[in-house]
Amino acid sequence: INDVSGVSIYTDEYDQVEVSYSFFFSRATQQYIYSIIIPTLLLTYLSFGVFLLDIRSGERLSYSMALALIIVAQQIVTVDLLPVSNEQLWMDKLVAWSFYFVVVGLIQSVAVAYCNDWSEPNDDDNN
Repeated sequence: INDVSGVSIYTDEYDQVEVSYSFFFSRATQQYIYSIIIPTLLLTYLSFGVFLLDIRSGERLSYSMALALIIVAQQIVTVDLLPVSNEQLWMDKLVAWSFYFVVVGLIQSVAVAYCNDWSEPNDDDNN
């Protein structure tokens, strides 16, 4: 509680006392920044590292899949940190779009691996 002000005491016609308080709350914004926003943005930027890996290596696919699993785990943790509301918060959208970027990199890695395997001749065909 940041401030308790506006204490009012009223008496009505039956001599009953009514006390009303006004409370003002503020959120701990630093906690949201350090536990949700910065990790989400960092993981999103790291997801673009998949495009720097060699096309022929399996590391490209495993890197993308690992990041996708990390983002899902972060979404599970984020749900507990955010307040419950009927509206979708912008932090929910941030985490969702981060997941979409990682999934696009994952799909691209699968497509490139498939095309690379399809276009290279097999050693079994030469024998």
